[in-house]
Amino acid sequence: MYWRLFAMFSRLPSRLKEGSAGLTIYHHAGEAILRGKMPYRDFFIEYPPGSLLAFVPPALFSSNKLAYTGLFAIEMALVAVAALILTALTARRLWGPWAYIIPAVTFTAAALPLYTLILARYDAVVTLTLAISTFCVVLGRQYVVLAYASLGFGAAAKLVPALATLPLATMRRGATHGYVTFFTVLALFFAPPLLLATDGLIKAFTYHADRGLQVESVAGSVLMKLGWVRRTIFDYGAIEVRGRGVELVFF
Repeated sequence: MYWRLFAMFSRLPSRLKEGSAGLTIYHHAGEAILRGKMPYRDFFIEYPPGSLLAFVPPALFSSNKLAYTGLFAIEMALVAVAALILTALTARRLWGPWAYIIPAVTFTAAALPLYTLILARYDAVVTLTLAISTFCVVLGRQYVVLAYASLGFGAAAKLVPALATLPLATMRRGATHGYVTFFTVLALFFAPPLLLATDGLIKAFTYHADRGLQVESVAGSVLMKLGWVRRTIFDYGAIEVRGRGVELVFF
């Protein structure tokens, strides 16, 4: 999967890779941090604090955006492969030595068509945190706490993994200790910018509150299926839908 993902991505024209709005933000953030600037205070970043850990490593070994793009793609491909391996190991532990085949094939088949999103976005990091937490749950006992810790980092990177704590809390005992771990990890990432750059951190959240309904969202897909979407526009670095029901759904 790694070689196939990277081979397809490397064949993309340089103008498409360098023109990615997300990669531009990642590159700028990574370079700024290496220059000693503080996120949210010295420069605006729209993503949660945990995401910054994915932006810095490629900047350490690159001197321009094209080189950064290639290294970031390698980083995300490796992260995706790690998530695949953990998914396979989880299946083996749950259902037997040959049970990994279907989950592994399904994971790979779903990843390859989405190679541009996987290698040009940091969402693979979030996928890995979910894979780690699932594997820790099947290991059981003290490892369940690590599942909450992994979800804490995932939430610090992109918020959504916080939802996974709800089924985890209902499935396993020790939810109190789990949530203490979860919020401790969140605090480790959010406390510094909250204390040192409060306005900038708040601005990052209000930025997303002002955005419209993105075309690739579930709600956007439903509205398009219903024929209620009248037009699309490019704003806030993404394609947003306009039409009947959009305001109500987004609210």
